Amino acid sequence: MQVVHNALRVLEEVARRQPIGLAELHRRLGLPKTTVHRTLVALAEAGWIRPGPRETGSWALAPRAVVLGAQAADAGGIRALALPAMERLRDETDECVHLMIPEDGSVVLIERLDSPRAVRTVNPLGTRAPMHASANGKAILARLAAEDVERLFRRPLAGFTEQTITDPGKLRAEIDRIRRDGYARNRGEFVREVAAVAAAIVDRKGTPVASLSISAPAMRVSDATAQRFGRLVANAAAEVSAALGHVSEAASEGTTPGHGTSKERPR
Repeated sequence: MQVVHNALRVLEEVARRQPIGLAELHRRLGLPKTTVHRTLVALAEAGWIRPGPRETGSWALAPRAVVLGAQAADAGGIRALALPAMERLRDETDECVHLMIPEDGSVVLIERLDSPRAVRTVNPLGTRAPMHASANGKAILARLAAEDVERLFRRPLAGFTEQTITDPGKLRAEIDRIRRDGYARNRGEFVREVAAVAAAIVDRKGTPVASLSISAPAMRVSDATAQRFGRLVANAAAEVSAALGHVSEAASEGTTPGHGTSKERPR
């Protein structure tokens, strides 16, 4: 049983910090290096992890683990509920559509529909992005309770490009804007050449459980395009939220929910 326990600990640490090397795994887990090495080899042979570039000696999740993780994440049926809306967004925009879920201060890609265009964004399932530097993450932050958002500011906000918002005050103002508009925007904050718009999917209690986004090369996303995409993705996310049992105040009052019109109390 100890062997199984060690294997699960190693797998979880690889998933949390990938790519990660033997020395760091040894330090973080407190296991002998020989044990960690044997476990890494066994997990790789079983198809759960894969080695990174030879010169780095690092390890990352293999597709088998990513697919299993996506299946586990979809235990509540979010993927199945979201797919029709995702297909419609892809057809309406000709751009990539992503479905992501929050996990450990990041957002994780669990489903994507690719753009038919030759030049497009491509992210493998299991890709992680930081909450504060991604449209999906910021959309989720805008639906969290204030104390949960403030937790993010207890550590410095990492910068990834010159566009990343690393000042807590500016990020708070950005979150307020997202709450007003009903969708989040990201232009080169995580990956310099990529732009995205996103809206949160919430459950019947109003808790954000996922987010939908439209992702494209930044050169194709003007302000007018971002606004159009924002309206589309906000409506799509509201549709999936309704399928999860969420009823907005606008809907309960018999009005038509729309871009920036929800009267719900921001979470």
